[in-house]
Amino acid sequence: MKDYLQVESQFVTGKEATYAYRQIGREGGRLLLLLPHLAATMDNWDARLMNALAKDYQLLVFDNQGVGVSSGKVQASIEGMAVGVLDFVTAMKLERFDLMGMSMGGFVAQEFLALAPEKVDKLILAGTGPRGGQGIEQIRKVTFSDMFRAGLERTDPKRFLFFNHDEKGKRFADNFLNSLNRRSKDNQDKAIKLSSFLKQLGAIKRWGQAPAADLSLIKQATLVINGDNDRMVPTRNSYDLAKGLSNSQLSIHPEAGHGIIFQYPETIATEIRHFLEN
Repeated sequence: MKDYLQVESQFVTGKEATYAYRQIGREGGRLLLLLPHLAATMDNWDARLMNALAKDYQLLVFDNQGVGVSSGKVQASIEGMAVGVLDFVTAMKLERFDLMGMSMGGFVAQEFLALAPEKVDKLILAGTGPRGGQGIEQIRKVTFSDMFRAGLERTDPKRFLFFNHDEKGKRFADNFLNSLNRRSKDNQDKAIKLSSFLKQLGAIKRWGQAPAADLSLIKQATLVINGDNDRMVPTRNSYDLAKGLSNSQLSIHPEAGHGIIFQYPETIATEIRHFLEN
């Protein structure tokens, strides 16, 4: 099996765009579609997590419209991004799969379930929250604040956005960033454009200000994962998700932040494996 860092991009054309995607994993394993965080392309999935999960499952990631090397323009709403996901899975002729969303990807996953619940077996929501959730409309402010701090310290903003602001958090961030930066230049995705990033932030703010969703409509078994100190999507939202969903499991990790799935990739892979197999 290839290392995720060596997996090349492929392309499929839907009704709305041509999508870049990558697939890795055990042949015949159940399919897990992963939806990424704000500003992320396929290069932002940590190879440590991907490789651990790929031992047992088929993993599928892609760039939605206007992101990376996919065509089209970034959708102006979270609901529009979910329509993009449906266009992609239809183009790929996918009938059933498990779905995982990290941060903004978790918002999109919830809206996708409103469009095509029959396609999803189990749901995993990491570092995310419900529509209209506490503090979600403030993500833009938190993001710019940590981007400014990262600029002063000449480091990647994810150092502060994803991890605790202490020495232990710095070590976890360094491990994560080193993992991301090992992909060869001739096999990299295209970074998101500033205009697309700002459009995503606008969509998140509107989604955070929207009326609360009726989470009981989501019937799939759901694993909710977060750190106990998520500054981007406050951890309180994970508790609210677990309470509102009709069939959920909640996993809150101590001394961890928004990037919990990248702080403990092997541990998270084990949790996901246990959830999907039981």
